[in-house]
Amino acid sequence: MMNLSSIKKRFVLASLMMCSGAAYADDINIYTWEDYFSDDIIAEFEQQTGHKITLTYYDSEPDRDNLLLSEQAKNFNIVLIDSLMLGINNSKQPMYRFSETSMPSISNHNPKWRQACGDVGIPYAKGTIGIAYRESVSKTPITSWSQLFTPPAEHQNRTLMIKDNLDTAAVALIANNLPPFSENKDDLKVAFDTLKQQEPYLLSYQYLLTHTAINQDKSRASLGMAYSGDIASITKNSGQTDWKYVVPDEGTLFWVDCLAIPFEENATEATLSFLNYINDPQVAIAVAEEILFSTTNDAAVKLGSESYLSDPDLFISSDIQARSSFYQPVSDESMLLRQRMNNLLKDK
Repeated sequence: MMNLSSIKKRFVLASLMMCSGAAYADDINIYTWEDYFSDDIIAEFEQQTGHKITLTYYDSEPDRDNLLLSEQAKNFNIVLIDSLMLGINNSKQPMYRFSETSMPSISNHNPKWRQACGDVGIPYAKGTIGIAYRESVSKTPITSWSQLFTPPAEHQNRTLMIKDNLDTAAVALIANNLPPFSENKDDLKVAFDTLKQQEPYLLSYQYLLTHTAINQDKSRASLGMAYSGDIASITKNSGQTDWKYVVPDEGTLFWVDCLAIPFEENATEATLSFLNYINDPQVAIAVAEEILFSTTNDAAVKLGSESYLSDPDLFISSDIQARSSFYQPVSDESMLLRQRMNNLLKDK
């Protein structure tokens, strides 16, 4: 991984050239999942440019999507958003469009991931949905989605589940060998029954990363739905070193997270400077290896360490890929039905 002094030498001149006048001291407000940016990298950027970066965290995608369609979106220069919802939100509220002129570093990304984000987003990370569990608690390895919905006895009342309009129903459908984005009402009823069956075994409906950030070493959770790359933050938050991430045998979903600018006027020189900075290959691999996510930056991957490139949580096997799906849009009617399903799921 590249050290910060090397990053400083490479980037400081370019960043100073891109910023001038009042823009030099602009604040940059970012709306993101927790633990997606490196504190050290941000501090280095702030020190060298004079810009102040503020991170605001969301805990659910519906909360984020509702904010993006409100006046509050104008408070943020950058938002982290998955590729599917980026396209949907852009159709309702047009966002800033990137080009290689305004964002030269975008050319470092694989065309497949650039296409996923379109011209209104810069690909940042990619990964999978799976299950995280504590090996010291489990009497047998976790290998199937069915173990999330009917947890082994040792994980009962210690299991967390995410409420998300797409992901929650999708993994319940996969657990029943049904298409994850099925709009068939009978299929969705099967998914809902599976989710209701899970309810008595849950500690709560909460994102595992958020739960451990709040409860730290007092966390009782031992099993939960998670995203690839979460384990490092969960371990750091809880101090529990036995967390393991697994993609279940039935397969999973691939996601791509993009960085977007909600409005044209939010695309300040400072904002574009920061986006170019974190897309520099050496900066990008430093962030990816620290946070532990699979970067979409091909030029950065070439600089990755052996341990990073061989991490099965980040780079899954071809046989699991063959059983997995990319995100697909669903109709408004089907999305509304999924929302109603979530609303009927209750904490104890």
